[in-house]
Amino acid sequence: MEAGGDGARRFKKSGGLLRQGDVTVFQVIAAEEASFPVSMMCETLDVSRSGYYAWKTREPSVRSRENAALAQEVPEIHAASRRTYGSPRVRSELRGRGRKVSRKRVARIMREKGIQGRRRPKFARTTDSNHRLPVADNVLGRNFTASKPDKAWVADITYVWTLEGWLYLAVIIDLFSRRVVGWSMADHMRTELVLGALRAALGHLLTRDGARTAISEWIEVFYNRQRRHSSIGYSTPIAYEESFYAEQAQTQAA
Repeated sequence: MEAGGDGARRFKKSGGLLRQGDVTVFQVIAAEEASFPVSMMCETLDVSRSGYYAWKTREPSVRSRENAALAQEVPEIHAASRRTYGSPRVRSELRGRGRKVSRKRVARIMREKGIQGRRRPKFARTTDSNHRLPVADNVLGRNFTASKPDKAWVADITYVWTLEGWLYLAVIIDLFSRRVVGWSMADHMRTELVLGALRAALGHLLTRDGARTAISEWIEVFYNRQRRHSSIGYSTPIAYEESFYAEQAQTQAA
């Protein structure tokens, strides 16, 4: 450790661009405590030792405490979302916990932590329209919204590869809340299965039973009760329906 002459000159040169009284001065002193005496650094930078030690023992600012808390909560929320949430849904979950935070701030923390939402896969057309079978009328007219539960349901079909072969998944979704109201799985894709489908991101699955268990848990635990949907104000399907029925009850009681 150099306390005199050359050491002081070297430190003064490295800190020459700092402004007196700037908190950055104290940060540099704290970072260099292992290399230079505090008294020499304070004298070189023309700040008081008492001021430095007062700064060092001062409690973190409200903003600093908030950032520390967010740095812990954001990764937890992202992990709980099966690593699917981007900054809008993470922010919505934070606001649901009573935290007032901007999307930009959440996005910055996610970048710093190296986490990001899962991107939607590119659309792949699987429907074969070249057939002579009867086609149902398009009663929705591409209006994929509903004013109350059970007014409009939509369906499609998807499939999951396992080492035992394909497992086909059929799901019905309520357009009001985006809740999955009915679903089934089978190792075939006959007409009775085609009640609806949900595209869900799934890992490599070894057996159909394993796929059934994973899909069941994904729908009933995560999708319906935890996943926030942008189309319904970043609420969850179950919470959105419960809120609707609570408002209906209040209206009837008034």
